[in-house]
Amino acid sequence: MDLLGRARSLFKWLGTPSVAKVQYYSVVCPLGHRLRGQRTGGYQALRCPSCGEGIFVLPASPLPEPVAPERSARARTAIAARADVDEGPIEFKDTAQGTADPEVRAPSAPAASTAKPSPRATPTTGRPEAARRRQATTLDRGPEARLPLAETVAGTSDLAQPRTARGFGRRPLLVLACVALLALGTFAWRTWRQRWENLPQVVRIGRTEGIAALEEGKFDHANQLLSAAKEAADALGGAVEGAEEVRHAADEASILVNLLTDSLESLLDEATRTSPQTWADRFDTMYKGRAVVIDATITATPDTPGSNRYELDYLVLAAGQGAREQRYARIDLSDFEVVTLADRKVGDQVVFGARLAAFQYDPEAKQWTIRFEPKSGVSIKHFKALESLGWPSGSSYPDDSPEGLDQP
Repeated sequence: MDLLGRARSLFKWLGTPSVAKVQYYSVVCPLGHRLRGQRTGGYQALRCPSCGEGIFVLPASPLPEPVAPERSARARTAIAARADVDEGPIEFKDTAQGTADPEVRAPSAPAASTAKPSPRATPTTGRPEAARRRQATTLDRGPEARLPLAETVAGTSDLAQPRTARGFGRRPLLVLACVALLALGTFAWRTWRQRWENLPQVVRIGRTEGIAALEEGKFDHANQLLSAAKEAADALGGAVEGAEEVRHAADEASILVNLLTDSLESLLDEATRTSPQTWADRFDTMYKGRAVVIDATITATPDTPGSNRYELDYLVLAAGQGAREQRYARIDLSDFEVVTLADRKVGDQVVFGARLAAFQYDPEAKQWTIRFEPKSGVSIKHFKALESLGWPSGSSYPDDSPEGLDQP
């Protein structure tokens, strides 16, 4: 039984919550009066019993706990009398309004007061004179006996003005953004400079390897090299050797790489056997924008009597039908710049490539008409590329100068 009782006592001692240790505070009001007391679980908003100024006491202090002084019977009586002080809401005033120099008042005799004297100011007989003066200074100073404004601001500037902790602010973000922009700008500038330095080399590769691939019939490879070389020449403003040659070869490669797989005769045969709306939809879907190469002779110009436009001796006949009137097509060169801007004459032979824009029946002329995109014409100068497609030897082709049909 004795062992059971000891165990019960041990469990009761372990289960008893520990009592929190009492903390005391020792603070100074804005006018220099020191107050001491016991902290509570929450904050306290008190008034100084001497001057009535507001005091804010935290539940706990990070500073070492002050030692509670021993109170005499008279001190306990004075502390008990402080309970009469109104501890209502405190109106805090901005101390920045007191920065102006106050007017210094001349000392005057204290006005007679009819108020009932506070019991704290009752002199005690049998006490030394120094003790009475100290009690009058700490306990009997009323709200009227305040220090001058200048002295109050000078003595309480550290207490009245709250100090805010300095945060990081936006400066680190601005610095980080500037560093990121600087790194991005440096990378972009180095990339642009490296590309600019490589542009002449790109033009040289297109002039040598690209044109060689074009004449060998490797149109895909030639189009890749020559299109890049043309862009490089344009970026350099043409200030590079062989710029015009590369540009013209690139235009030829773009035509030959996109050649129409069927002949114009096959398209005419298909168009005549299809309704106009069906043929228009089929042409826009499958044939519009595809390229063809024309080798013909100019038979008429705008200066020719009885003609107001350029005409070719190229006549498209339907397969196996002969030259029947209703089954042939002519090429309309209106606004086709590769011919109209070159100022050609009757009898000149032209070899050019162009992209199809329209293939439709003209009711007024009672014939089929083929039109090309106005700015798509390119005169063919690299005849070896045509020979790789099965065209006859280049001896029958015109000997065009660089100033000839290469004007788009």
